[in-house]
Amino acid sequence: MKNRRSNISDSVRYELEFNKVLDLLEAYSKSTANRERIQQLSILHSPKILNYHLSCLQEYSSIQSDSNFPRFEYLDLLEVLKYLKIENSLLTEDQFFEIYFASNWVNSLIQFISNNEYEIPTILQLIGDLKKSAIIKKRIEKVFTPRRFIRSNASEMLFSIREEISKKRSHVDKHFQETMSHYTHLGFLDDIKESFADGVSLLAVSSEYKRKVKGQVRTQSKTKSISFIEPEKCISLNRELSHLYEEEKEEIHRVLKQLTADLAEHIDKIEAFKNLIEEVDFLNAKLKLAEVMHASRPNVSHSREINIKSAYHPLLLIENNKRGLNTIPQDIYFDDINRVIVISGPNAGGKSITLKTFGLNQLMLQAGLFIPVHPNSSMSVFHNIFTDIGDNQSIENELSTYSYRLKRMKDILLNAGKSSFILIDEFGSGSDPALGGELAGVFFKEIVKSGAYGVLTTHYGNIKVLTDQTEFAENACMLFDDEALNPLYKLKLGQPGSSYTFEVAKNVGLPQDLINEARAGLKHGTVRFEDTIHHYQKLTTELQLSKEALSLQEMQVSASKREYHSKLILLEEKLESQRDIMEYESKYLQLGKRINKLIDLYRKGSAMNSILPRLKKIIELESNRKVDNNEDSKLLQKRKSRTKEIFKLGEQVRIEGTNQQGEILELKSSSALLQIGFAKMEVKFEKLEFITVK
Repeated sequence: MKNRRSNISDSVRYELEFNKVLDLLEAYSKSTANRERIQQLSILHSPKILNYHLSCLQEYSSIQSDSNFPRFEYLDLLEVLKYLKIENSLLTEDQFFEIYFASNWVNSLIQFISNNEYEIPTILQLIGDLKKSAIIKKRIEKVFTPRRFIRSNASEMLFSIREEISKKRSHVDKHFQETMSHYTHLGFLDDIKESFADGVSLLAVSSEYKRKVKGQVRTQSKTKSISFIEPEKCISLNRELSHLYEEEKEEIHRVLKQLTADLAEHIDKIEAFKNLIEEVDFLNAKLKLAEVMHASRPNVSHSREINIKSAYHPLLLIENNKRGLNTIPQDIYFDDINRVIVISGPNAGGKSITLKTFGLNQLMLQAGLFIPVHPNSSMSVFHNIFTDIGDNQSIENELSTYSYRLKRMKDILLNAGKSSFILIDEFGSGSDPALGGELAGVFFKEIVKSGAYGVLTTHYGNIKVLTDQTEFAENACMLFDDEALNPLYKLKLGQPGSSYTFEVAKNVGLPQDLINEARAGLKHGTVRFEDTIHHYQKLTTELQLSKEALSLQEMQVSASKREYHSKLILLEEKLESQRDIMEYESKYLQLGKRINKLIDLYRKGSAMNSILPRLKKIIELESNRKVDNNEDSKLLQKRKSRTKEIFKLGEQVRIEGTNQQGEILELKSSSALLQIGFAKMEVKFEKLEFITVK
């Protein structure tokens, strides 16, 4: 599918640190071509195309655990293809086997995909028109053995040459052994007797006897005590052998050149091998990045409603995991009524990182990557993403920070529309608070009017008031522990946040009289407004903390209750089973007593004719009695009764009899849709068991 690149500037990528994510992704790729592709990764704005790429990645992750999936080893066919395009070229042995292994792997992959085509329809599209074929494999196997030796039957000429070499070699060995035996008997040879040089066997003759040995001296030992002589009878044969070896070398060269030419006829197929291997390497890199970020696939649609749950900043999450630190996830909600969220709160309270969290996750998603959010999150796509984050003073253009920000704001107001996502940190700052605040208010109204979605952070009181009064905009705050004066790094929608200016100043040790003097210098309305926000944020934080504590307790109680209920069902099943066993044993005990009574009568002399009718009657009664022997069906009915239990969305459960744990994403009439790792799986209720929440 074609990738249409959206209008996302380099400054946006840089400010959201998207380049750092690409560096991580690049490190997981083995392909040079893919490394270049990753650094120029397209940002997609079509939900259909984006879902295709996400489905590819999700299907690839699902088949990784399959034992039948062919193990992926990256093979670089770029150089091979370059040589195949050159007339009369000759591939190396390694290059022939790169093609061979690529052909084998692609054939195995095609076979695997055709066996599972209904489970992985998107991966199936990667193959395209490529069909399973053994032509290339057989052509290479006709020339090479599995140990990379050239086969003698690779050509008739090579077979003939090697047969002749074998005969000559046999004659040489025979003459050499005879000669060595003769001179050994005469005592002319050194203890080592023989040596080997330049493919020729030589006699190790003590130098004092060298003139008595017929042949050609080829070399001597360092002390010149030993002369290495080629026997006279072997000289001509060795010369002939040398010529044959040259002929063999020339014939092998001709065979390999012909094999190269034959493979060049299949260059389109080998090019298809390369493309498929590159795609799988790309998927492999994306999957490894997703694993290190604990990322998943959210729902993506054309809808303007966006509900992001448990979003983590990808880079912060990786860094904190390395250091063993906890990372706080964030939730946010947008729709046509609340398009612009304005976040306020104290410095170092997490406003900027929260804004970047949503921006970076949006960029990563539109690049076809999984992101660290809850899989039940709903997201959309944007054609444009605008940012203004951090100190962007330009020395080259002699622009101050504020001038630069005004220039960025002008660009945003000129180009933002309904398909835009705007992220502005410290909105309105950089100038006189009164004047800058008023100008920021005008900008704010224009941003809302444009129809764009956005996240803005600010300290300006007038922007908080304006947000509360403006349709399609909503205030939000970063929660703050008022007593400990510590940020909680948690976003809360629905009300503005206090800057806690005086509280933080007091916490760092500034004298109270200075703080009081500064507070007295403020306008009465400003003090009242800030105090009101402060008061409500304190109440909100307390309520939120209480709510979270209560929610955790409810989860623990609910989980304990469900675990108890589950154990109770198992206990009832065991008791029922014991009762069935006792009834069974009691029945057959009574039957045994009746039969033993008849046996005693027989032993005491009763005639068989009188005993047999009574035994026959016992047998008839037992055979006519309706006995339910299907204990398994009883157990199954009891297990099916578990379907009536109430499961909850988001609950952690385990598939009975396995170690697979997952979260309930959706509840159906008789089954639950679970998120297990990167995969989603539908499981019947009777096969699920609860996990105790700690």
